[in-house]
Amino acid sequence: MRRTGRHRSSIDWKYILTELVLIVVGILLAINLNTWATNQKIKKQTKSSIVQIKEEIELNIVELSEVVEANGKLSEFFAEITPLSGREINIINCPVDRMNELRKTFSEQFDIEDSTSIGTSDYAYTLGINFELEFGELNDIAWNTAQLSNNVSQYKYDCLKNILAVY
Repeated sequence: MRRTGRHRSSIDWKYILTELVLIVVGILLAINLNTWATNQKIKKQTKSSIVQIKEEIELNIVELSEVVEANGKLSEFFAEITPLSGREINIINCPVDRMNELRKTFSEQFDIEDSTSIGTSDYAYTLGINFELEFGELNDIAWNTAQLSNNVSQYKYDCLKNILAVY
């Protein structure tokens, strides 16, 4: 048998090009949306880490303020008794009213162990000095977390410079 007719298929180039353009546009749009979403996520993480670092620094400032206050009281105590003492810091010479002032102000720093009259109104007081130096425990967890998560690379230069100066 002979074929009497040829089946000729025509390719619809316009349809194929339209489909191809739509596919390329769809892929490019998906890539751009994905990039945008990723950038938004990074910005959110960066802002969150900066807020956490700020809170950490504020807590560290409070801790340091408490340490300065506690150790400052000790420093004031020694500044007050040093002029009253001789060779030994725990023996001071002063009148009773001055000792009462010291006891009122620095009751936590010393106890009177003994007193000896050395004049009409002066006494030599032997003190038991009690003191503890305070050391603050500063945190850097938020900063370390930001470094490990690579959020630091997203910080602006001035922000990063200031944070590094603090830590």
